[in-house]
Amino acid sequence: MTEQQLKARVMELEAENEALRLLLNQKNVRNAGRKPRISSKVIERMKAMRCEGKSYAYIGQVFGVSSTTVYNKLNTDNV
Repeated sequence: MTEQQLKARVMELEAENEALRLLLNQKNVRNAGRKPRISSKVIERMKAMRCEGKSYAYIGQVFGVSSTTVYNKLNTDNV
């Protein structure tokens, strides 16, 4: 191979590497993983009930989840 052909091949490989790097940096492109069970609307309603003075256990019974789940959903920054 000539020097010019080698330079062209290096450029091709660098472009391919850049494309692969971009794919790797994307998060969850296949939308894989566990889907959320509780929607953001339900979490907002849970927050409203908590502001009304309802207990975590009561809110959990209303929505069919554990009191720990209610606590975690209301006290994390995931929402």
